[in-house]
Amino acid sequence: MKPFVNISSCLGLVLSLCAACSTNNPEPETVIDPVIDKASISVIKVSKQASIPSQLTIDGLLANNSSIPIGSSSNQPAVYEDIEAGVRKFSIGNYQDSITINKHNYYTIMVYDQDSIQLSLDAPYDAENKFVYMPLIRWNMIGDDPANYKVDFMGDSLIHNIPTVEFTPFSTTVGKVGLHLYAKNNVHTLLKQQDFAVEANKKYTINITFDGAKNEYQFDQIIQVVK
Repeated sequence: MKPFVNISSCLGLVLSLCAACSTNNPEPETVIDPVIDKASISVIKVSKQASIPSQLTIDGLLANNSSIPIGSSSNQPAVYEDIEAGVRKFSIGNYQDSITINKHNYYTIMVYDQDSIQLSLDAPYDAENKFVYMPLIRWNMIGDDPANYKVDFMGDSLIHNIPTVEFTPFSTTVGKVGLHLYAKNNVHTLLKQQDFAVEANKKYTINITFDGAKNEYQFDQIIQVVK
């Protein structure tokens, strides 16, 4: 006769051993990012209005923040922050509005006044992170119509007729780029030229204003960086 085997006891022993193994050798925890549809956003001041606040409040930021600093000079770079895609509500001071953010893009909110902003689509995400590493530059005219002006950039070569607000890529082996400003009605007379130090992974917006007291144009640089 075959010896009697208590199946329940054996099963209990196996389960106990398995539980012990699970306790001693726990499986690594898988962390899943619940937000896949994200984008990146930065805020800069393109105005001479001194009354504009230093922060823009917006919902959907993924860093547990409720506001973004408004970049206004080269001394305080504006940072691209991750944000959930969709319709995002924002406020500047007492002004409130909303913008639509599409996933996998880099955006800049350009603040002209407390109740006047422009959303710029800077670049899409890409597998090679070109936007992150490439040096890029753009210009903005404050207090006048940019259509009245022509701007060229000089890096390793001269780039003519740079569009306003849009980023333009450039190459430089000397760590600087020059901006040449002309009036559209007299492209042979240089209104102002200025060189700016640049780095590969930063984005530059040059705000141009006319200083009536000095009777000359002024260039102010704002820097943006990707985390």
